[in-house]
Amino acid sequence: MAASPFDRVNLGYEGLFGPKTMFYHVPPANSSSGGRLVEEIQVPVLDLDRAWYVEWGTVVAVALGTLWVCWKLFGIMRRDVVAAKKVEGKGEGEGKKMQ
Repeated sequence: MAASPFDRVNLGYEGLFGPKTMFYHVPPANSSSGGRLVEEIQVPVLDLDRAWYVEWGTVVAVALGTLWVCWKLFGIMRRDVVAAKKVEGKGEGEGKKMQ
Protein backbone atom coordinates (compact mmCIF):
# COMPACT_ATOMS: atom_id res chain seq x y z
CA MET A 1 0.00 0.00 0.00
CA ALA A 2 1.25 3.44 -0.83
CA ALA A 3 -0.45 5.06 2.18
CA SER A 4 -1.53 3.48 5.43
CA PRO A 5 -5.27 3.77 6.20
CA PHE A 6 -4.27 4.42 9.82
CA ASP A 7 -2.47 7.68 8.98
CA ARG A 8 -5.71 9.62 8.62
CA VAL A 9 -6.26 12.48 11.08
CA ASN A 10 -9.22 13.85 13.05
CA LEU A 11 -10.92 10.49 13.42
CA GLY A 12 -10.96 10.38 17.22
CA TYR A 13 -9.65 12.29 20.20
CA GLU A 14 -6.94 14.05 18.19
CA GLY A 15 -9.63 16.24 16.58
CA LEU A 16 -10.12 17.89 19.98
CA PHE A 17 -6.60 19.35 19.99
CA GLY A 18 -4.87 22.00 17.92
CA PRO A 19 -2.90 21.32 14.72
CA LYS A 20 0.49 21.71 16.45
CA THR A 21 -0.22 19.04 19.08
CA MET A 22 2.19 16.12 19.05
CA PHE A 23 1.01 12.73 20.28
CA TYR A 24 3.25 10.04 21.72
CA HIS A 25 1.92 6.50 21.85
CA VAL A 26 3.62 4.11 24.24
CA PRO A 27 3.97 0.67 22.67
CA PRO A 28 3.11 -2.13 25.12
CA ALA A 29 5.65 -4.79 26.02
CA ASN A 30 4.96 -8.46 26.65
CA SER A 31 4.50 -9.17 30.33
CA SER A 32 5.92 -12.28 31.98
CA SER A 33 2.64 -12.85 33.84
CA GLY A 34 -0.22 -14.16 31.76
CA GLY A 35 1.03 -13.03 28.35
CA ARG A 36 -0.80 -9.70 28.59
CA LEU A 37 0.50 -6.55 26.94
CA VAL A 38 1.57 -4.19 29.70
CA GLU A 39 3.60 -1.00 29.80
CA GLU A 40 4.82 0.34 33.13
CA ILE A 41 5.41 4.07 33.40
CA GLN A 42 7.05 5.80 36.36
CA VAL A 43 5.00 8.80 37.51
CA PRO A 44 6.33 11.04 40.29
CA VAL A 45 3.81 11.55 43.09
CA LEU A 46 4.03 14.05 45.93
CA ASP A 47 4.74 12.40 49.29
CA LEU A 48 2.18 13.87 51.74
CA ASP A 49 4.25 12.81 54.74
CA ARG A 50 6.87 15.38 53.77
CA ALA A 51 4.48 17.89 52.16
CA TRP A 52 1.79 18.22 54.85
CA TYR A 53 1.27 21.86 53.90
CA VAL A 54 -0.43 20.82 50.64
CA GLU A 55 -3.12 18.91 52.53
CA TRP A 56 -3.70 21.73 55.01
CA GLY A 57 -3.64 24.34 52.27
CA THR A 58 -6.40 22.43 50.49
CA VAL A 59 -8.46 22.26 53.69
CA VAL A 60 -8.07 26.01 54.24
CA ALA A 61 -8.97 26.79 50.61
CA VAL A 62 -12.13 24.65 50.74
CA ALA A 63 -13.16 26.15 54.09
CA LEU A 64 -12.65 29.73 52.86
CA GLY A 65 -14.55 28.97 49.66
CA THR A 66 -17.46 27.53 51.64
CA LEU A 67 -17.54 30.55 53.94
CA TRP A 68 -17.48 32.92 50.95
CA VAL A 69 -20.39 31.12 49.27
CA CYS A 70 -22.43 31.18 52.52
CA TRP A 71 -21.61 34.86 53.04
CA LYS A 72 -22.81 35.70 49.53
CA LEU A 73 -25.98 33.60 49.86
CA PHE A 74 -26.98 34.98 53.26
CA GLY A 75 -26.05 38.52 52.20
CA ILE A 76 -28.43 38.28 49.25
CA MET A 77 -31.20 36.87 51.43
CA ARG A 78 -30.65 39.60 54.03
CA ARG A 79 -30.89 42.30 51.36
CA ASP A 80 -34.15 40.78 50.10
CA VAL A 81 -35.60 40.78 53.64
CA VAL A 82 -34.54 44.39 54.24
CA ALA A 83 -36.00 45.45 50.88
CA ALA A 84 -39.28 43.67 51.68
CA LYS A 85 -39.50 45.44 55.05
CA LYS A 86 -38.88 48.81 53.39
CA VAL A 87 -41.69 48.13 50.91
CA GLU A 88 -44.03 47.13 53.76
CA GLY A 89 -43.06 50.23 55.74
CA LYS A 90 -43.81 52.54 52.81
CA GLY A 91 -47.23 50.99 52.32
CA GLU A 92 -48.21 51.46 55.97
CA GLY A 93 -46.85 54.98 56.18
CA GLU A 94 -48.81 56.14 53.15
CA GLY A 95 -52.01 54.64 54.54
CA LYS A 96 -51.66 56.56 57.82
CA LYS A 97 -51.08 59.86 56.03
CA MET A 98 -54.28 59.52 54.03
CA GLN A 99 -56.48 59.06 57.11
